[in-house]
Amino acid sequence: MQTLSNRQKQKVKTNILSLLDNSSLKDQIEILGNIFIDIGLQKINIDNNVNINTKNIYEIVLNDVEKNGDTLENSLTRQGLIILSWLNKE
Repeated sequence: MQTLSNRQKQKVKTNILSLLDNSSLKDQIEILGNIFIDIGLQKINIDNNVNINTKNIYEIVLNDVEKNGDTLENSLTRQGLIILSWLNKE
């Protein structure tokens, strides 16, 4: 896996912000929350037979926390879930 330079990271950030520019703040935050979830879940060891959905995602993440402790991957996923649950309260 390649590590990006600070300049490359800044360019990616600028591109993402540009893509989100015409969206409402709520849409921007929802997109970022979903990205957090997707990135986190990609790195969590989940059985290939498990179909992740809104009913079991919390159980999957909590099982990972129980098995592996707090990791960057499951913490990022939880943050995405918190963002989405906060947006759904409005």
